Parts: sequence; C-alpha cells; structure tokens
Amino acid sequence: MITVIDNILSNKENQNLYDFVSSDDFVWHKIDDYKKQKQKVKRMSFGNLIRQPKLKDIMNEDPMISFLTQRVKERRIPDTVNLYKVTVNCIKPHEHFEYHTDEWGSTVIFYINPTWKWHWGSGTTFKGGRTVRPKPGRAVIFNGKLPHKILPPTPFMNDFGRLSIALQYNP
Repeated sequence: MITVIDNILSNKENQNLYDFVSSDDFVWHKIDDYKKQKQKVKRMSFGNLIRQPKLKDIMNEDPMISFLTQRVKERRIPDTVNLYKVTVNCIKPHEHFEYHTDEWGSTVIFYINPTWKWHWGSGTTFKGGRTVRPKPGRAVIFNGKLPHKILPPTPFMNDFGRLSIALQYNP
C-alpha cells in the first residue's frame, strides 16, 4: 500500500529542513546504494547516507533525524519502530534511475523543497504505474519491497535539486 500525507510538515518546518540540507555546511557525497541489487543506478545522485549502528549513536543528537522520527511517531505510521537508515537525496535533471527495492520494512520519504512547480516534474514512481509528485510538506509511505524509482526533475527546474529525506525502518 502507498500512503500520501500532505502537510506532514508546516511551511516553516519544510523551509528549515531545506535550508539545512542546502547550506554550505551540509556534507554531500555521491552515493550508489544499490550495489547488492541487480538493478543499478545509471547516474549517482548526491546524497548523505546514515546507517546503523552510527545512526543509533546520533539519532537523539541530530536535530533533523530526531524531528522527522518524532513526526512519524505522531502520525502513528505502522511499521516504523526501528529506524535503520536515513538518506538525504539531491536529484538533478537528466539523471536516470531504474526500479529498485529498499532493504526491508517501511520507507517514509519527505519531499522538502519549499516550492515545487508542476512543470518541474519529478517524484517517486511505483511499478504498476502510480507516481507521487513532490509537494512542499508531503510524505509518501510504502513497503520498501515495493519496486519504485526516482523520477528526476525536468531541465526547467531552477532550484538546488529535488531534495528528499528517506527514512527506512526494519520490520
């Protein structure tokens, strides 16, 4: 099942997250997080990946992670007890991604651009045809084993990139 929650973040909260990950202090890396899968990412996006056990060490100290996990708890989203991985993604126009699955459990993706215009495209598309488009303050929740892929923004996008934060949970 795919669930979309609009306004899970207020405009101010969304702007604060955006400002944090687009600041010069935020460290970005090129990531390829699909090495164990047959599918490969054709081009690597910029991202910041945090996994257990490091995640457990910083979860209560990192304001971004503690804020987002608290928001998930407030909404009582099922199967979101044991946070396993956090990935901050910056997707640029012209990137190409294949369908993939997450390791297990539930995935919650927060779209954090404070503005999103329809002609910028992008989103998360699921095998079977459903696509969830970015919208400020929107989250999409789904079983990580559901094949999905990132749709890059169009070249018309004049922002830093399509920014999202994915929280992945163990069952």
